[in-house]
Amino acid sequence: YTIKQILDKKNRRDLLLSVSRQKIKIWNFNNMKCITEINPKYNDEYKRSFISYLNNNEIYIIEYFSDFPILVYNIEGKTIKEIKNNEIINAMEAFYDTNSSKSYIVLNNVGYLKSYDYDNNKEYVYYFYDGYDEFFSLRINIKQNETQLIGIGHFYPLIIIWNFHTGDKLYDIYLKANLKSPFDKMSITNPFVWDEQHLCFGFRNHFGKRCGVYSLKLLNLNNLNICDNLINYKERGFSYIGKIKHPIYGDCLITELFLDNIGLWTKKE
Repeated sequence: YTIKQILDKKNRRDLLLSVSRQKIKIWNFNNMKCITEINPKYNDEYKRSFISYLNNNEIYIIEYFSDFPILVYNIEGKTIKEIKNNEIINAMEAFYDTNSSKSYIVLNNVGYLKSYDYDNNKEYVYYFYDGYDEFFSLRINIKQNETQLIGIGHFYPLIIIWNFHTGDKLYDIYLKANLKSPFDKMSITNPFVWDEQHLCFGFRNHFGKRCGVYSLKLLNLNNLNICDNLINYKERGFSYIGKIKHPIYGDCLITELFLDNIGLWTKKE
């Protein structure tokens, strides 16, 4: 269900994570040998597993499913923590905050978001929003003097930004007016922070049973302006857009077309 590149900075290794219903595996990218194999507790196609850098450069694998406990494994596959949970989790983000030198987990439960102090094993901050029955993708933006929690709407084209440590809402942006789209149904897909000043995301108009123009956009997080489209694709769109570190080209976009091909994109000079 998932394949993700892992940069193991501590051990200077390039790794891959693969997740299926039966196994979670970590592979050495250079020789494609499996170095870690985990039998997940939740053998269900709707479970979620992902890589997170907690405690600075330590790499952890986090597994969660519905309202079951959250499991944390180290890179050797050993279970190192089980976090109590009895609420349905729609989405999760985990990260190491360089501003506070601590690790946190953020949960999107039904109707609200909350963070969890990983180091001290306790709930941290609640993040409230009004008027939206929404499923959020969660992203973290660590600036020099501020850590931001970004919630990106799945059913509505909206972005909400909170101060992570206080829970204060900084911005509430409904993108439909900005984009001046003639279509009623729109969705944001594959959001990620490109750098501390820009949020990158895919945008899709819906009409009938087909998807309309799929474009890749940048939101300036300082002045909230949307830059011109970076990529336009007028067929079925991309199933995945992300950021990858290339050994020669540096920061690149990686895209996957539905049942078609994988593309690597560099900045124009």
